[in-house]
Amino acid sequence: MLSGAQSTRAGPAVICASRSLRGAGSETRVHAPLLSLYNEYPMDYTIDVKHKRLGRLATEIAIILQGKKDPFYRPNRVSGDKVFVKNADAIAVTGKKLKQKIYYRHTGYMGHLKSATL
Repeated sequence: MLSGAQSTRAGPAVICASRSLRGAGSETRVHAPLLSLYNEYPMDYTIDVKHKRLGRLATEIAIILQGKKDPFYRPNRVSGDKVFVKNADAIAVTGKKLKQKIYYRHTGYMGHLKSATL
């Protein structure tokens, strides 16, 4: 977790798992309740990004939004976690990206290629 990140959880965590117990010659299956597709206890993260690198922050925020920071991560579950960013105007960008790097996007119409710099 980033040094400026704070997190709050809405309630206690619930562990649900499924495993197979094998006995001598017979197979017994014990199933815990199925998890819903939505995280029952989403977290709110507050990150102060003052003087931190843009790319590293983007990676950390993407991991949080995917739900991979949750100890009960499952790829088919919607995380529901929220990220609040403070001081976004003071983010650090290395090199000459502010003036030289050009970001392109296309509107879908012929000749409508838009470009912008940071």
